[in-house]
Amino acid sequence: MTSVLEGIRILDLSRYIAGPVACALMADAGAEVIRVESPVGEEDRNIGTMSPSGQPLWFSAWAHHKKSVAIDIRSDAGLAELDSLARISDAVVHSFAPGSPQAEVLAYERLDRLNPSIVVAAISAFGQTGPYASKIGFDFTVQAIAGLMDLTGDSSGPPMRSGIALADFLSGHSTAYGMMLALFERARSGRGQLVDVSLLDNSVFPVIAQGMVSEHRLLHQSRRRLGNKSWYSFVDAFEAKDGTVVLCPAIEPQWRRMARAIGRPDLLEDPRFDSNLARFEHRDALSDIVGDWVRERSTEEVVTAMDEARVPCSPVLGIAEMTEHPQIRARDMLVELGKPGQDAVTVPGFPIKLSRTPATVEGPAPDVGEHNEWAFSELLGLDAQTIARREAL
Repeated sequence: MTSVLEGIRILDLSRYIAGPVACALMADAGAEVIRVESPVGEEDRNIGTMSPSGQPLWFSAWAHHKKSVAIDIRSDAGLAELDSLARISDAVVHSFAPGSPQAEVLAYERLDRLNPSIVVAAISAFGQTGPYASKIGFDFTVQAIAGLMDLTGDSSGPPMRSGIALADFLSGHSTAYGMMLALFERARSGRGQLVDVSLLDNSVFPVIAQGMVSEHRLLHQSRRRLGNKSWYSFVDAFEAKDGTVVLCPAIEPQWRRMARAIGRPDLLEDPRFDSNLARFEHRDALSDIVGDWVRERSTEEVVTAMDEARVPCSPVLGIAEMTEHPQIRARDMLVELGKPGQDAVTVPGFPIKLSRTPATVEGPAPDVGEHNEWAFSELLGLDAQTIARREAL
């Protein structure tokens, strides 16, 4: 079966999360992804916890399905090798800050002269243009600027960041999408282009898209954090006998079904709750009523009752419980990869299901320079003696 991106070669010089995630998605869809890193490896191989036999768990989650070629791009010889690979590649991905020496080496304008059809995806905290372009940043600092932290947390508590690297993962998906757009356009024009992805752009996108800026400008009001409640509809988390559940009757038919399911059809006649906005305005009173009903039941009883009433409801699961969830397993979102003699590492399955050309998640994370001989022999045509001298340096 032919993969969607079969025949596409990508040089991955990105680090940490956003770029590596984008390249993992492309690799799972069939692209040949070559991770170019220094001969001693990169810092992102050593962040976080290690498995009992020494595999980096953080790194392994998005380094699968890739080859590793060790090149010191700071040396003249290494730069020449990089350029040779760029000439026969379709795309380059990097996450070096604008203005850094590495970013200059990987600049689209420079690589375009070597290969006019190349696509260059440059990922940074704040983008390639604007007054903050050269400012260093990570997911946490970007969430702060984007307004995400100010919207997250309990109403009486401090701002909170997301429990996952939200800006990084949003940017990873956008990078993969941007590369696909550029490759699609290249099929028409024959020319590559720069794909400029910033963590900040991807973080403010959902804030703006939910109408919050328009509310501020036109209605002179700004949303504040509400904990597990929601804006302009009734949503909340409730404590059952044995755990926490979330209820989300966000549209009118679901609200009416929920009221009947908890044995309170009288609420449907209460003017405090006669619209989504009214239920939002009287959310505390309504949470007390629903909370009393939930408190007397187990999470399973609550979820069963809501499922029967066709009201969105889920238990709040921890990591261990999530990994046993039958729907997550049915969707093949837990994939175990590993080399013989090493621990099997769990990586994410491909989150988009294609009916005719499905992606495949395979191949454990490569060792540093594991594919040097393949790259220099098969791709660049160097003889064995030349490769041996290079490796001896």
